[in-house]
Amino acid sequence: ANHEARNFYKWTSPQGTDQTYGIYVTYKLPSTFSAFSDANTMKLTALTDNTTNANATLQVFRKNVSGNTIVSCGSATTINNTANTWQQTSFGGDETACGFVGGDYVIFKINVTAKSSGNVYVENLDFTYTNQ
Repeated sequence: ANHEARNFYKWTSPQGTDQTYGIYVTYKLPSTFSAFSDANTMKLTALTDNTTNANATLQVFRKNVSGNTIVSCGSATTINNTANTWQQTSFGGDETACGFVGGDYVIFKINVTAKSSGNVYVENLDFTYTNQ
């Protein structure tokens, strides 16, 4: 819209029932990681053309540095709730309370769901942290 340049992933389905596709993004925190900037720093931007027929959610998990455990950092957060508007939404869990330390992996799970030719678009997964 309005000649904006955007880099996004689009999901749609002609099926009459919800069709969900999971996108996983893993980020390894540096050994110098101190903390996330605040409890709302993780954000995802999404757009849907029909809030009944398409949506996106974000979930966050912590994989500890030794690699033995994956912990959920809260439940899924719906990103877009207004049709035809790009919306940046903060993850509803508390990433600052999930116990992340340097060397841990942050696993982002982005679910895009569509039915009846609804379209959902996702872009720009953002977060900020400080180092020691």
